[in-house]
Amino acid sequence: MIETIKGDKLILRCNHASKDFLSHITKYRINGAFTDITLETQGESIHAHKIILSACSPYFEKMFTQDFIENKYSSINLEMCSDESLRALVDYMYNGILEVDQRNVEELLKTGDFLLLEDTRAAILRYLQQTLTNENCIRSLFQGRLYCCNLLVSSALRYLKCHYHSIYEENTSFGKIPYEDMKNLFSHYSSIFIRGDSEPVPVLTQSVLKWNEFNNIPLDQLWLEVLQHLDYDRKYISLLPLYLQSKVVDKPDSTAPKSKRLNQFLIAVAFDEKEIEYLDLDNIDDGWNILTEIPSMRYGLCGASLTTSGNKIYITGGVGSGGIMKPLKRLLIYDLVCNTWSNGPDMIQARRCHGSCIHKSYLYVFGGEDEGCEVMEKFDFESGQWSYGTETPPIGKIQSFSYLCSTELSLMCLNNYGDYNHREDWTLDYNNNWIRFEVERLPRDHPGFGRDPRGYILIIGGKQESNGYLPMTEVLLNDETYGNKWASIGELNKARASPGVSSSMKNGTIYVVGGKGSEGSTEILEQGSESWKIISNISLKYPEQEYVSAILNR
Repeated sequence: MIETIKGDKLILRCNHASKDFLSHITKYRINGAFTDITLETQGESIHAHKIILSACSPYFEKMFTQDFIENKYSSINLEMCSDESLRALVDYMYNGILEVDQRNVEELLKTGDFLLLEDTRAAILRYLQQTLTNENCIRSLFQGRLYCCNLLVSSALRYLKCHYHSIYEENTSFGKIPYEDMKNLFSHYSSIFIRGDSEPVPVLTQSVLKWNEFNNIPLDQLWLEVLQHLDYDRKYISLLPLYLQSKVVDKPDSTAPKSKRLNQFLIAVAFDEKEIEYLDLDNIDDGWNILTEIPSMRYGLCGASLTTSGNKIYITGGVGSGGIMKPLKRLLIYDLVCNTWSNGPDMIQARRCHGSCIHKSYLYVFGGEDEGCEVMEKFDFESGQWSYGTETPPIGKIQSFSYLCSTELSLMCLNNYGDYNHREDWTLDYNNNWIRFEVERLPRDHPGFGRDPRGYILIIGGKQESNGYLPMTEVLLNDETYGNKWASIGELNKARASPGVSSSMKNGTIYVVGGKGSEGSTEILEQGSESWKIISNISLKYPEQEYVSAILNR
């Protein structure tokens, strides 16, 4: 009990009022005390109170307050609702607890929708979106359309695209994929995931023919709207029914080896924006598109740090709605396959303008602009817990605007802050101590940092007070004779500062994304090439913004 005296008034507030009320009203319902309505299903009679049902469900509110015939009776027939789902939802109205799993989710969604429980319906649809599997994604696709949930539909289609090979082989409902969805999938078939040890065209052809055993689409129509999109060499023609083989243009077999699919996205985020842009590395001609939007980020990525592992994005810290100077503790996780955002455990220390990377199964965060950021933290993916690591290197502002990266054996911090001629880089030794890295590099401010396909550290672009934006690039090499040294890997076509820098180990290409002075361009250095080239006819959404970038596996 909380007692407050205001003027000549005593105000009593009971912290447990709502809890006690729910406890008593639930006990009354169980004992049949004061109940004034009975809900009849095929196998159960559920006693309840009209006032509770009306307060929780617009369906019951209209029934009991307007001129419905059911309002005149003490029992209502709800045989369209299953016994278990109706009882669970009525219990939820009384005690505020509802447990949803894959066994009961569809019936709860159906009954919740019928009773106009909008918040419950929305929560269950989000649950379906976040728990997509090879077994349930096709069913979830139908649920999304049935309940007009575009987000669930798009997530289920993305999951289907990312797991197409396994779903084709394992899911007995594969033939139930709607024809329109099959047409859309195959109109951009190179974005469908096929395992790297398999040839895409045979797998996709066989999957369509298997799907058509259930759908019986006329072969002429199936060819025109689905199969003709595939790139058939002569050796693949025999996979088609005899009737369709004559429709394939007989091409000579190519002597050049076909490049394997990368199944990777290059993602990019402008510092002050919420949209995550992506470039499908198997379909570069499609250009940059919007992948998703970072949720609840009033100031976009400002002050936050982004890193990736596999098909997940990890965003730490940043600044929040409490003000642009207020740092955040939060960890945001994006799952590409399910197209969902979730909140991970908060960091120990709120941080902004810090570095992060993944090293040996840990997510490390480093530094920041605020007090208390002098100690590094690490997140254990297995235990789901944050813990403190070592202190940051002992120099002024190095904890701010620094690049933290994982080398083969340890961690390295490269400073991106201070005057133009002062740069201090540090590496973490075997004894968990920071050691000054005494290898000089080009003085520059606000370059982009990354790693090349071999794992060597890259420094790209930047600016100098006297020369403006820079086109110069450097890579940190370990020379057997001379030891560590920074070496040039050519000049960019567009001088730029603060670009995103990423590399694909699958194709050996380095990508430089956006930045101030870039005009929204993306440049690449392909494996074996000595010169950078701009990817033509594609542009980022924010042409003159600072960018971060990363590789995301599909």
